[in-house]
Amino acid sequence: MDEKPQIQALERTAPMLPMVPGAPERRSFDYVRHGTVDLFVALNTATGKVIGKLSATHRAVDFRDFLDDIDRQTDPRLAVHVICDNLSAHKAPVVQKSLLAHPRFELHFTPTYSSWINQVERWFAELLRRCLECGVFCSLDELKTAFDDWIKPGTSRPGPSDGPRPRTGGLSPPPQRGVDPRGLVHGAVFLVAETVHEMQRR
Repeated sequence: MDEKPQIQALERTAPMLPMVPGAPERRSFDYVRHGTVDLFVALNTATGKVIGKLSATHRAVDFRDFLDDIDRQTDPRLAVHVICDNLSAHKAPVVQKSLLAHPRFELHFTPTYSSWINQVERWFAELLRRCLECGVFCSLDELKTAFDDWIKPGTSRPGPSDGPRPRTGGLSPPPQRGVDPRGLVHGAVFLVAETVHEMQRR
């Protein structure tokens, strides 16, 4: 899971001009900001299920409340392993107290400066590219509605992870012209995840 803080509800002062042959998409440089909101997201890499929560603040109690949402929406027979970064709010006393009350939860922290290996970062990239960058939001309510529609099952087309990829004895070749770099990034994420998994098993 991860958070995306301070997402802005931006209203462009002029309509965006779509891409046409010989000219890229164009948008005005000025805008009106109608406020910000924080987004908490948990991605189940085994099933592709996404759990999201919008919040006006980004505090330890908000993170605790989001863990409660995950608890309510997850099969009670399952253990819950939450991979997150080293944000101080994730280690606050109020969170530790909540974890004691929910023993099936276990937090795993990514190494410092390595939060990019978290799979939910790929989901955030798609949210930014396909929802936020091309959207015009005249109020926070419009922004929240766009999030709700995006998080609905089937909207963002999540898919289950196929697990760590086998080692090939070397690094992947550099990206070639015409090759979609997103697939290469996807493979690199799994490679690093495999290394972290092996380190944890030791």
